[in-house]
Amino acid sequence: MEGMIDVVAFNGRGKILPVVILIAVICAAALIYSKPKATVGKSKGQIVIKIWDHLIAQQKVYDEQFEKFMKENPDIKIEHSVFNVGQYANVVQLAFKGNTAPDLLYLPVSVYQVADEWLRPLTPYIDKKWLQQFPPNGCVTVNGEVYSFPIASRSTTLVQPLFWNRRLFAKAGLDSPPATWDEFREYAKKITAVGNGKFYGFILGGQNDFIWERNVGFLAALAGAPGRDTGMDYKKGEYNYLQPGYEEAFKLLYALNEDKSIFPGIMSLNDEQARAYFATDRAAMIIGGTWNISGWKKYPNADYGVAPLPVPNQGALSKPVYQATAGGSWFLSNQCKNPDAAWRILKFISSIEFGEAIVEGDLGMSIHPEANKLLKNPRLKEVIDVINEQMLIGPAPELRNPETVYLDEYRAKVPSIKYSFAKAIQDSWTGGVPVTETFKKATEEANRVFRAAIELARKNGRKISLADYRFPDFNPLEDYYK
Repeated sequence: MEGMIDVVAFNGRGKILPVVILIAVICAAALIYSKPKATVGKSKGQIVIKIWDHLIAQQKVYDEQFEKFMKENPDIKIEHSVFNVGQYANVVQLAFKGNTAPDLLYLPVSVYQVADEWLRPLTPYIDKKWLQQFPPNGCVTVNGEVYSFPIASRSTTLVQPLFWNRRLFAKAGLDSPPATWDEFREYAKKITAVGNGKFYGFILGGQNDFIWERNVGFLAALAGAPGRDTGMDYKKGEYNYLQPGYEEAFKLLYALNEDKSIFPGIMSLNDEQARAYFATDRAAMIIGGTWNISGWKKYPNADYGVAPLPVPNQGALSKPVYQATAGGSWFLSNQCKNPDAAWRILKFISSIEFGEAIVEGDLGMSIHPEANKLLKNPRLKEVIDVINEQMLIGPAPELRNPETVYLDEYRAKVPSIKYSFAKAIQDSWTGGVPVTETFKKATEEANRVFRAAIELARKNGRKISLADYRFPDFNPLEDYYK
């Protein structure tokens, strides 16, 4: 789902900010969040459950389902608020510090970091039958307690296809998306020239860190770095942003920038704004997630296609990896005063019925195979084609050593990453610092946290080692598990 936080693979940046800074952030964010949608029934005598997330593109589907739930459960009133993704984590952190947290929330940071402080486990409410609807290791578990469950297929959550504007391509005399990196640059340059300042070849929301990571990371994953934006080198079992692919992908995007083929002022654009410019014929190409298909329904004149990312001129050297294990997204706040009522909503969100709404609403593939039979949207089918062509199931340490599922719990207890991959990209993009320098620094930071977490886990009796993460037989062009 949009901006989904991979709580199973914590990135070490969920840091509580000073209260003074957060107060300024919440004041600004309050101006841009979606106010609670009007709900059915009267609030008198009802249990009010507040739900927060940053799923702007998915809001219509969620609100429709929440309305349906309330009609069937008139004793509960849902107040659903949607925030800007760039401010959401800070808003949530401040809410918990001020004891004004929602009852249910889409989690903005690692569950292992905040489980004791923010969250209430679901274990008292669940049974064996409920658990069986999810794949093995599917639910988020901390110290034996279940905290969340998967909704969508990990592949459709992670995939980042190329969306191309058919109308702008036609104006430049082009009728198909670029297949190679050379074509990508050539098409972007040609479209920009025809646009003459009215539209450009490519766009991205440079204000959001995750956009830099995904744009560079997924292009790199086709050029020898299957770890995507994570930086993981699966053969060696360590993080390495210096492995083949990352520098090449950065140079490709920077070449578009030097050609002036990228929409101007991207550093001041967030992802939502960039997507809007694409849908309204201001840019011809954008890399993004499956949720865009639903989000662009509000632009009825948008004419676009979904295509695989362009590959290096010599062909794909690797493919982006996703793990067969699942994750979680919706959590129960420990500040919730009516957890029984909140659980009824979570149980509804975990149901096949809700999964069908995800599929019919074009948000992606459900975790429930039965729901996926309703897939009809041709653009979503194109996304599935991209997954089949350009993604693969990669090594999963937790399937070899179940103890490794606890590693992120210890990542949250060691000093967090001080220099991220996104920061490295931006320093090279805007400051001219060589990527060999910035990517080396990001690599060292990622491994520092990784090794410190393993050491701490071992001191606490967990049987985890660096060897658990090494898969020397991994072929970056084939599924690891058949």
